[in-house]
Amino acid sequence: MSNRIISIILALALLTPMLVNLAVLVPVNAQGGIIQAVRGDGPDGKGVYPGGIITVTINVPFASSVTIEVSNANTGEVYVTQQFYPPTPGTYNVTVQIPKLLPNIGTADPPTLLVTVSIPFIGTDQATIYVYPLIEVSPSATTIVDGRGNFKSVSVDIYGLPEGTAVNTIFFNDTSYDAGITADSSGHAGTTIQFSPSFLLPGGLYIVTSDAAVVFSGMTKKATLTILPQVVLSPNEGNGRDVESISLVGYGFPANANITVVELYNTNFTNVVYVFNIT
Repeated sequence: MSNRIISIILALALLTPMLVNLAVLVPVNAQGGIIQAVRGDGPDGKGVYPGGIITVTINVPFASSVTIEVSNANTGEVYVTQQFYPPTPGTYNVTVQIPKLLPNIGTADPPTLLVTVSIPFIGTDQATIYVYPLIEVSPSATTIVDGRGNFKSVSVDIYGLPEGTAVNTIFFNDTSYDAGITADSSGHAGTTIQFSPSFLLPGGLYIVTSDAAVVFSGMTKKATLTILPQVVLSPNEGNGRDVESISLVGYGFPANANITVVELYNTNFTNVVYVFNIT
């Protein structure tokens, strides 16, 4: 009998540390869940731009590895899997960057991401966040032509659109350009716009938008394009005799700009400046 009592006491002694450890695994905020908040880099925090940052506020009841996964809430495509190792129990803000191209984005409008946080022995918590459209222009500042009068171009790319979304028109302030493009399976629609005599922009700053008809079009992160002035001389070489004449054509100047003086700078050691008044 005494041996049996001793065995029970030893068993309880061995179980005590395990019971203590199990008690530590209880979430300190079990009623609120693991995820306390999910916020995107959109203006209202309810959406994230492609290539942008999601801030996940999590409650960690004990120091253990935390797995954060961001996937498409409709198609199941996984975009990011990230590990976080908190040094101590507590509440943490973890930033997760999503890719700019979102494969298998689906046709649902708006595209929605599912944020899943998993902690061993505790469980899994989930929250959703929207994807807002993003417009980019490259380069963001340019002249219409180069120094020899060759027309240049800009690239316009739109991200975060439901697959199949039509973009018929791109706007530079009030100036429209017929794009005729469609978003692909990664939510991207892009085109290269070539400047030409039939499509010119006066100098200045332009806000670039589109006519993409999506639910959160008002949350679109718009791009900017700055058009810089450029003068083209013809001919662009000669012997400088008085009987020779040159013509100057300006591109990308502000509308109604009044040009009264042209200065030609000699780039050799003389540094002579030739000034011509224009009436």
